[in-house]
Amino acid sequence: MYVSSSNYEGISNSMLEAMGMGFPTIVTDCPVGGARMVIRDGVNGVLIPVGDTVAFYRAMKKVIEDKSFAKKISNEATKVNDIYPIAKISKRWIEVF
Repeated sequence: MYVSSSNYEGISNSMLEAMGMGFPTIVTDCPVGGARMVIRDGVNGVLIPVGDTVAFYRAMKKVIEDKSFAKKISNEATKVNDIYPIAKISKRWIEVF
């Protein structure tokens, strides 16, 4: 499982990498909205309100105890590889520089 409890973060590379590898992903829904751009809550990961430690606990417990839920969000998370393929991202970096 990948867990990130940032109070403020854009699109996290480590989150994308974890999703691409199929880790069940639980992250805070930061005000800047980076995770919200990628995570569909309960579909390919879990979004938690910033500072809600109880919700974090419950989400982690659900991933551990509910194997079918963990598998479902893991399988959906790997689809991030289709959205952000390395060739596409590399090309964008080259364009910037």
